[in-house]
Amino acid sequence: MLVQFLASAIAGMIEWWITRSMPNSEADVVEQLWALMERNQMVPKPLY
Repeated sequence: MLVQFLASAIAGMIEWWITRSMPNSEADVVEQLWALMERNQMVPKPLY
């Protein structure tokens, strides 16, 4: 379920970004997504 949740959230952010004529840079969108994931303790852990 977590993977499905994250995939839906990411797809939703991309849809929002595109439908609003890409008001932010790609880097800004990725930075905001990463910050949201960190805030909610959803950042992937290293595999090593």
